[in-house]
Amino acid sequence: MDFKDWRFNGLDWLITGVILAEVAFALFVWSHGPVAPIPMQVAGHGHFVRWGDRTEAAFLLARSAIVAGFVFSIGKAAEMRGYATAFGPQLEILKVVALIPAISAVPILSALASAWS
Repeated sequence: MDFKDWRFNGLDWLITGVILAEVAFALFVWSHGPVAPIPMQVAGHGHFVRWGDRTEAAFLLARSAIVAGFVFSIGKAAEMRGYATAFGPQLEILKVVALIPAISAVPILSALASAWS
């Protein structure tokens, strides 16, 4: 197996940092999160329709980090195997898609911020 380029560029470091920060925040929420019910799902009109606890919030954050890491690793493995010349910018787009699960955790983060205040 011939690995062409194993080095990380700026985008790789950014995505890795976001994933690690999300894992660290999930661990922090699990151990120090608010004990009170946390809103987990917001309806289209802005009202909370489902509540959960800090374990569920930490699990959702960790799950989105795992999905992001999996998608990123697919893109990085394809890049390392030399598919970057065949697919070009599509691999960079795939790696950026890894940030979508992290963005999907924003409602949970805002709900945690409101629960802490």
